[in-house]
Formats: sequence, structure tokens, C-alpha cells
Amino acid sequence: LVGVGGPGTALPAFRAVTLAGDTLDSGDFEGRVVVVNFWATWCAPCRWEMPALQKLHEERKERGLILLGISRDGGGAEGAVRAFLDERGVTYPVTIDDGRLARAFGGLRGLPTTLIVDRRGVVRHRVYGYFAPAALRVAVDRLLDEPLR
Repeated sequence: LVGVGGPGTALPAFRAVTLAGDTLDSGDFEGRVVVVNFWATWCAPCRWEMPALQKLHEERKERGLILLGISRDGGGAEGAVRAFLDERGVTYPVTIDDGRLARAFGGLRGLPTTLIVDRRGVVRHRVYGYFAPAALRVAVDRLLDEPLR
């Protein structure tokens, strides 16, 4: 049996408010490829993969990619997270999780954890740890190229 948030399961229903003040609802992602990246400012591998995530966001958003960063820095860290993102030029949507989103996605074994969801809302990849940029790009492009049925 596949657990919640594992490959082959549906994207869990969730709502989140980004640091920019926008409300994201999982229902709004229909027909889009979604990359969900759980990370934290203190996590070295998270920092290593951020430039590749930002580049992917810039290059693929017009093709239907949504990239969502979910910071696990915890309550009260909004200012530090915002400064961290500004310093690195991150422009994709980011929210801070109090644990609710991590639970909705089936829990975390560590950081970073990245999920890629296809246009039908099915989790196709779940990667624990650093997601090599070339592998990330191939996985996303494959799903962007799939027809919506």
C-alpha cells in the first residue's frame, strides 16, 4: 500500500498563504505540473538545490509549471525566511509550514523533500534529499510533455 504523498497517490488537498500574501489552494493546480519542495534555511542541501529550482521556475512557468517552496523553519521565522529568499533571488511562491502541510503530504523523512505532481494531480516522484538539477529537469519536462487526458 502506498502512503499519502507517495508516488501514485493524489495530491493532498491543502490551502496555504505565501509570504507574498497569496492564497494557494491545491484545487487551483488542476492541469498543471506541480513541484513541491520542503526545505529550511538551515539545511545545506536545500540551499544547494535552490538555484536550480529558481531556474526551473523561470524557464517552465509559461508551460504550466507551478513550483511551491514550503519552509520548515517554523513559526516566527517569517522575517528570516523572507530575507533568505530575497538574498538568493527566489521568486517562486513560498509558505512557512507549522507541520500541517508536512502531515498532509505524508510526513517528512528529512530535508529537502521534493514531490512532483502530474497534470492529473497524481504524485509521480518523491525525492528525499538533494534533487540533482539534471534529474529534476528531466522529470519535470517529461510530465510537461505528457498530454492531459
